[in-house]
Amino acid sequence: MSRKAKQYILQTMSIFVLLIGVAVMLVPFIWMLSTSLKDIADVFVYPPRFFGKRIAWDNYLRVSDRLPFLSMFKNTIMVTIAVLIGQMVTSTMAGYAFAYLRFKGREVIFQVVMLAIMIPYHVLLVPTFVIFRDMKLLGSLWALILPVVVSPFGIFLMRQ
Repeated sequence: MSRKAKQYILQTMSIFVLLIGVAVMLVPFIWMLSTSLKDIADVFVYPPRFFGKRIAWDNYLRVSDRLPFLSMFKNTIMVTIAVLIGQMVTSTMAGYAFAYLRFKGREVIFQVVMLAIMIPYHVLLVPTFVIFRDMKLLGSLWALILPVVVSPFGIFLMRQ
């Protein structure tokens, strides 16, 4: 078998494996979408079917009546933009300092930053809650923004 033929077979097999991966990832999304368009009776039918007896577009209207979707979307955009700007500013400044400035204790401080990457986020949940409760910020967007404005991983990436 020639080298070109082997390469063609390898490419074909790679594409086949990638298509299987695409299917594995798309099927749950398609299932979610089809379920959202079914009547409640069609959702629990056994054996399950992709499509119900009719398309129930009114499911989306009922959800939009019960939930303030636009308000939630606005909050999500505000938190995302604030965290993005905050992390860009803090990570780039700290990363620049660690990469180009020479100061006493620089390596020790950077090692502390690297240790902070290894702390699981769940360990910080209770202390963060207590701090924000004491600051009376619970229930505000600041409680979502402030804990993640400084990212040790972002500092590490900017230093590199």
